[in-house]
Amino acid sequence: MFEKVVGWRSVRGRRWFRAVAPALAAVLLAVAEPGQAQAQAQGVVTGVVTDDTGGVLPGAAVAVESASGDLFTVSDETGRYTVRDVPSGPATLVVRLVNF
Repeated sequence: MFEKVVGWRSVRGRRWFRAVAPALAAVLLAVAEPGQAQAQAQGVVTGVVTDDTGGVLPGAAVAVESASGDLFTVSDETGRYTVRDVPSGPATLVVRLVNF
């Protein structure tokens, strides 16, 4: 009699696991999804800082200002800049160069 009870419990346990496993997997995927969505919502801003004549301006301070916070970089010797991990939403690009 004892063996039948143990056998019944193990079968019942396997049935319970088979019934619960898909729901548990769905919950784990739903929890992981917001992190992936957040990563996809970030972008990259690239460009070249030039003056009115088209000459490149190295060493210019470049900022992306948004409600989520400000991100900064400096243009390289060819005037190019890259700002990574820019959150989605409205933002303002500000470029400053001392003595210009």
